Amino acid sequence: MKIPLPLSAITLGSLLLLSACSQPAEQNATTEIVAESAWQESMQIEGQVIAPEKTPVNVPGSGWAPRILEFIVQDGSAVKKGELIARYRAPRSETELAKAELELERKELAREELERNDTKRRTEIHADQSKVNADLQLSDRYSGADQQLFSRNKVLDTIQDQAFLKQKQGYLNWQLSQTSVRTQSDQALLRSQVESVAQKRDTEANALKQLEVRAPHDGFLNLEKNWTGNTPMAGATARPGDVVGNLPDLTHLVASFQIPEQRTFALQAGQTIEARLMGNGQHVPLKITRIGKTASPIGEKSPVKFIEVEAAFSQQQIEQMHLTPGQSLTGKLIFADKPKVLSVPNIALNEENGQFFVFRLEQGKPVKTPVKLGLRGPTRSEVSEGLRAGMQISLIPPNEQKEKSAS
Repeated sequence: MKIPLPLSAITLGSLLLLSACSQPAEQNATTEIVAESAWQESMQIEGQVIAPEKTPVNVPGSGWAPRILEFIVQDGSAVKKGELIARYRAPRSETELAKAELELERKELAREELERNDTKRRTEIHADQSKVNADLQLSDRYSGADQQLFSRNKVLDTIQDQAFLKQKQGYLNWQLSQTSVRTQSDQALLRSQVESVAQKRDTEANALKQLEVRAPHDGFLNLEKNWTGNTPMAGATARPGDVVGNLPDLTHLVASFQIPEQRTFALQAGQTIEARLMGNGQHVPLKITRIGKTASPIGEKSPVKFIEVEAAFSQQQIEQMHLTPGQSLTGKLIFADKPKVLSVPNIALNEENGQFFVFRLEQGKPVKTPVKLGLRGPTRSEVSEGLRAGMQISLIPPNEQKEKSAS
């Protein structure tokens, strides 16, 4: 049979019980007994498979002549080395090539006409020279003849004709040399013009030979998006050198994760990530191979900054799991996994000039104690020197502890 207790006795017992429980709870909340124990810290992360090395795919050719896209494979298509990715037309190059070929034909006609005119002019000069030479021979005959056989006027005319003919002979020789100089000058100018037009013809002909884009290696084509978010389509205009897309190198794939900046101070290369591929659920162990140096937001509306972390897949993993860029995956990033270690909460650590220390309690009084840290995690850190098991440390600095007690 239960004996009912007075209300006052029940109330007093409850108050004593609450008082007894509240004191240790307050002590446990502000202090900790250092002990060797198992320590594991991890965080769940999400990411995707990417190819850090990408081969750019550009519109072929050179210069500024526009190209019109006739054909292009779909975004994300698997292509083999040498397979046609895109084909273009170059109407302006076609027109310029036709004009250049027509101009070369004109230059060839001009060259032939120049040669005909030179031949005609030389023939005329040679004919005049022949006539002058014949007249000179005749004059020489008269000049050596007996003057008694001819009248005095006839002799004077012959002598005058001989002087004139010699002057004319010199003039014709000068004309012949000038004809050669003028012809050579015209030919040099024509050759220069032909070379210029031929160079333009070769440039346009070469441009028309570079209208196809073929895959440099196996991969999945990622088409470049323009400012409207659209990928290249048939009928679009582009210029040589414009980016069409890129072809990831499928022999080198990594898992890319975005880690909040405030959680990255404990990151180290070589840490383990237990990843799992979305869809097929395959598990794959990875090691961190690269940690980004700068943090940036991943969305316009999010103020949180993230740092990219990469873990490379082995060639065997790529082949066995048929990995491709864009595959999603989840993972557990393991910061620490030790069976027996001395560790303290990060909130108990204080830093001055690069030196870490904690407040160790001796007979209830805080003692500033330097410590040397080993592995660090998001919530706890390994202590390699400065503390031993059984020591009691304060989780709150003495000044903050006094303020809390006063309040």
